[in-house]
Amino acid sequence: MRLLGHPTNWSITEANLDPVRNNATDGDDLEPEFVDINKKNKAVVTFQENNWLAIVDLKTGQTINHFSAGEVDLKNVDNVEEDPPLIILDTDITKRREPDAVAWIDYDSFATANECDYEDGSGEEGGSRGFTIFNIDGTVEFESEESFEHWLVSAGHYLDGRSENKGCEPEGIAAGRFGFRTFLFVGAERCNAVGVYDVTSGTPKPIQILPTGIKPEGLKTFSKSWFGWFFNKRNLFAVSTEDNEDDIPTMINIYRMEYGPSYYPMIVSGDDSNGLPIPWVGLSGLGADPTTPKKLYTVSDSFLQKAFFYEIDASSHPAVIVDRKEVTGASADLDLEGIAVGPDGNLWIASEGNSSTRPNLVLKVNPATGAVISEFPLPTAPDDMTDNRRGNGFEGIAVTGTAGNEVVYAVIQRAWPNEGDTDEVNTKIGRLDPSTGDWDFVHYPLEPEGKGDWIGLSALTQLPNGKFAVIERDKGWGPTTGFIAEIKRIYQVDLDAATFHPYSEPQAPPLELLSKTLVRDVLPDLQATSIWTAEKLEGLTVDANGDVFVLVDNDGVDDATGETLFLNLGDWESAFNLP
Repeated sequence: MRLLGHPTNWSITEANLDPVRNNATDGDDLEPEFVDINKKNKAVVTFQENNWLAIVDLKTGQTINHFSAGEVDLKNVDNVEEDPPLIILDTDITKRREPDAVAWIDYDSFATANECDYEDGSGEEGGSRGFTIFNIDGTVEFESEESFEHWLVSAGHYLDGRSENKGCEPEGIAAGRFGFRTFLFVGAERCNAVGVYDVTSGTPKPIQILPTGIKPEGLKTFSKSWFGWFFNKRNLFAVSTEDNEDDIPTMINIYRMEYGPSYYPMIVSGDDSNGLPIPWVGLSGLGADPTTPKKLYTVSDSFLQKAFFYEIDASSHPAVIVDRKEVTGASADLDLEGIAVGPDGNLWIASEGNSSTRPNLVLKVNPATGAVISEFPLPTAPDDMTDNRRGNGFEGIAVTGTAGNEVVYAVIQRAWPNEGDTDEVNTKIGRLDPSTGDWDFVHYPLEPEGKGDWIGLSALTQLPNGKFAVIERDKGWGPTTGFIAEIKRIYQVDLDAATFHPYSEPQAPPLELLSKTLVRDVLPDLQATSIWTAEKLEGLTVDANGDVFVLVDNDGVDDATGETLFLNLGDWESAFNLP
């Protein structure tokens, strides 16, 4: 619909909403929330807090139909906000829809995003966490129920901090014609994502999840004017975001439809034994099965209440998380950051400590059960290395040797207070002999701090040439505000040729300082594949075929965009600029 002529010549016809006023059951005010107009000059209006919908003829201003939005039965959703978070899909609830945004799909049907913004007199909140397609006569043609939220869970985009009231909070919705297909776009305000559905046949078919900035609100397909016609010749869709957090600004993202496989998400989860998506967020380290190509492992860090490791099938795009197990039997709380597969098939996992209560631990774990077989702390008396520890401890881990004669290497992310000299700051890489529990160390020279604030190590993996690759990164993210991302790099070091020494205080003999070689700057890869350059490049591994994989931690979708980048950089010899 276009408005013609100068605004001073426009006339106003007041819509008669008395039928809604006389029938809506909740709230003291009508509070119309959102409106959309079709090409027949019919407006559909949502009354979110009253859980009501109305169809208005714009030529006469009369309400030609109105009806309750109704309620939805949801199965297996997370309805509890644990602290720390833990996504558990185990609760059945019934909720009012309470629609926010609305969009016409055709002349006879429209879709609502059912956010919820009202608490009734008994303290009950609505919000069915999905979307509904209604016929103009009030008939429900399709109800997403819990499927939209489950889809977000499978893509690592679910924010547990909203489980108790609104879940993923669908707020924005838009529909548009792209070529010969009609798409519906549903924005999840709290999950920082938009779900794209093909509704050409009437029944929504999930196509892709798009990442957004924080709290996507405005969705637009540009398909209802000559300006929109120009845009949609280029197959464009736009999303605006509401919030800015931790130097991530509000955004307007423009997406272009292309034919072929979806680029994002890059990793999703399959279903568990109950047919529900395996929940995940905040993935950290990466490790590879030494004999099976594309079989990888990753871990979740301390964002979640429990410590998990996950098995990944990386043979397809997107990669698929096929299994999850909790790590059990450890002597302390865990913050899993690195994972590697030992020569006997057991897992070696690095748990990052803090400066007070949580120790840095290397764990040997049974991959079939998740049970800890043995654990190894850092050196204690007489020279207690932990006296100088800080919150940035164990990260990447690698294992060499044969079964029963393993050698384990673990990186310490940042320099602890006693590191370095006047010219440079060094962190440590430790070498563990599991047969004795003894540790030895070398120094690793970190790059000087720049616009991205502090520098640290985040991963360690052995290369097919016997040397090792580490991720060195800064704390920066994004291109323009706050701490700007500058250093997201992979360096090669030769640990086999290095001389390791036990820790002592004062250090005698001095620790050897490694030399390093830059083999890949990953920053361009991150910039090319994300809407906001991620801070936490955390995972790195080389699989049994020699392919290099890297992984970005999405910070649990909490005050972050929630993107998880999982990249196959190709064969290690071509992926790395080797000397």
